[in-house]
Amino acid sequence: MTDHDEKTVSLERGVERPRGTDVADDREALLVRGPAHARAPRPLAGTLHGDRGHPALGSVPRGVLREEAVARLRPRGHLGKAGAPRDDQHHGDRRGASGSPCALRSPKKAGTLRSVTREAVREGIGVWRPAPGHLPPNAWFGVPTRRGGVSRGPYASLNLGQAAGDDPGHVLRNRTRMFQALGIPEQGPVRVRQVHGTRIVTPAESPAEALAEADGILVRAGDPWVAVSVADCAPVALVARDGSHAALLHSGWRATRGKIAGAGVRMLAERGIRASEIAASIGPCIHACCYLVGPEVAREFSKELLKPHPGGVALDLPLAIARALEEAGVDVSAITVAPECTSCTGSAFYSHRRDRGVTGRHWALVHLARSSEST
Repeated sequence: MTDHDEKTVSLERGVERPRGTDVADDREALLVRGPAHARAPRPLAGTLHGDRGHPALGSVPRGVLREEAVARLRPRGHLGKAGAPRDDQHHGDRRGASGSPCALRSPKKAGTLRSVTREAVREGIGVWRPAPGHLPPNAWFGVPTRRGGVSRGPYASLNLGQAAGDDPGHVLRNRTRMFQALGIPEQGPVRVRQVHGTRIVTPAESPAEALAEADGILVRAGDPWVAVSVADCAPVALVARDGSHAALLHSGWRATRGKIAGAGVRMLAERGIRASEIAASIGPCIHACCYLVGPEVAREFSKELLKPHPGGVALDLPLAIARALEEAGVDVSAITVAPECTSCTGSAFYSHRRDRGVTGRHWALVHLARSSEST
């Protein structure tokens, strides 16, 4: 059977995946709807725009869903003010009585989002990417969604976390699928033992046999792929505009309070990258619509970063990270925020908060190709 003859199952918002492979039946988690119908996958080459130069593109088969979305922060004086209409700001699955996505996530409360650019390629594995052109051509930053794997139940379907309670065999198959789809070497990306701190290490400091305790990885062009594990915490990529260096950060509320974003900017400065030369991308994470916090957390943040919530007070995590970046000297126009709230968007993202700890894990990944590889 050729690619053009494969049957597909329609998912929400027009995303499709092949039927007839060993992908788990994940209807309960992915909200599959509508009849199966034959449809050829959209060609990949015409949709990649800003990252055509990255060598991984040559390894991406025609069937990998690439979902790209970004929302830019308003200038400093307007952060926290009303922005885009609610339906433009959020494309999640949770709906209020009015039928609008996540009734709590109004523009006034979300505040950090202005506009959304979304582009999808129909393939088997879903990957969130920042908008084309925001990062240099040799830089790859993305978060595979939960679609396209073999895990079942609360882990359906592309769970990459071995310690989450899933079948270890399913996790290994999911990782292999993801490596093959993105062109990652068989040994996988460099990782760290995450401790919700602010330490940032280099790949050499975190070998596979003895992972470093850290929540960030600093890389140079030509270094191996690197990854951090997320399921509500924010993945943050800081990339030099010349494509020479980058930092990948895992920023939950503790690391955000500790200004891990600022630490990343300082480490890049030690390598000759000024803050004004950094492009920052904050990936999918939990937003204020769903991030109710207690007084012990709320007192750690300024009033600007706390939003009213029916249950008390909520933390605007991406806004807190953006503020830390701005304080460190990154231009606000160089900071983008993914509009997706991981807690609202259960069809695409795992959420530790929403699923009360019984859920899968994503890997946020960064790679900088050498200039000779990106031509």
